[in-house]
Amino acid sequence: MLRLIKIYGNKDKDRVNELIRDRLYSKGLEVIKNEEGEYPLEITINTNLKEIDHIIYRELADFLEDVIIDVYLDKTIKKRISKIYMGEKFEEDVIYKIKSELKTSYTYIEEKIEIRKKLSRYLEENDNIFIDGYIQFRLNDYLYIIDTAIDGIISEIKESERLEEFIEIIQHFVSRQKSKIDYLNVILKNYDFVLKDMYNKVVGTDIVEQVQKEFRHESISRTDTLLSTLIIIAPKRLVVHSKKEDSPLINLIKDVFGDKFVYCGGCNICDGE
Repeated sequence: MLRLIKIYGNKDKDRVNELIRDRLYSKGLEVIKNEEGEYPLEITINTNLKEIDHIIYRELADFLEDVIIDVYLDKTIKKRISKIYMGEKFEEDVIYKIKSELKTSYTYIEEKIEIRKKLSRYLEENDNIFIDGYIQFRLNDYLYIIDTAIDGIISEIKESERLEEFIEIIQHFVSRQKSKIDYLNVILKNYDFVLKDMYNKVVGTDIVEQVQKEFRHESISRTDTLLSTLIIIAPKRLVVHSKKEDSPLINLIKDVFGDKFVYCGGCNICDGE
C-alpha cells in the first residue's frame, strides 16, 4: 500500500543528504526531496515497497537515529559536558568522538533498541515527523546514553593525557641514563619476556631481580618489571621480538624509546630457535 512519510526539521540538509545516500538509497527506499520548503530539511519517503511494513519502519527509525545523533545532539552534548565537567576545557573533536561512541558502542544497546522502537512506533502512527519537536519531547530518552558516552570518552582522554605525561617523564629519564648495553633483544612470549644481547646470550637477569626486590612489598606485574628493567638498562638499540606488533606494551616501549626501538615479527629469535 502506498504511504508517504514526511520528515522535516530546522537543521542543515547537507549532512542529512549524506545519511540519505548511505542509509535510505541503499535500502531501495524512494526519497522525494523538497528543495524549496518552509524548513531547511524536508524529505518525503515513499514506503510503497514489497517489504514487510515493520522492516520499513525499522529502517526509517535507524536512519532517523543517525540523523538525531549526527545532526541534532551537538548542543545537548556540549551542555551536558559543561554540567558534568564544570570549568574544564576540551578539544572540539570530543563532540565527534562522543557521537561516534553513541553510534557504534554496544554499552547501551538495550537503551538504543528501546529508542528505535519508539521511533518505529511513531512512524507507524504518523505520516510526518518534525525532528526538532520529536527530540525536544523525547530528549530524556537520550540523556542517559549521552552522559554515559561523555563519561567514557572523557575518561579515555584524561587517561591518554596522563599516559603522555608519564611517557615524557620516562623519556627524559632514559635520555639521561648511561646505556648499559648497545644492543638488546626483548623476546615477548606467553605474557613473559626474555632479554638477550646481540650474540643471543641471556642478559639483565640481575637487573630484573633488583627491580623485583625493590618492589617486594608491592604487587608488580611482568609488564612493570620489564619496563623498569629497560629503563635501567637504557639500550642504544632495542629490538622487540613478538608475533603481535600492535599491543599496549609494545606501543608503550616504542613511545618511550623512540628511534632506538625496532620491531621484529619474524626471525629465529622470535621463533625461539
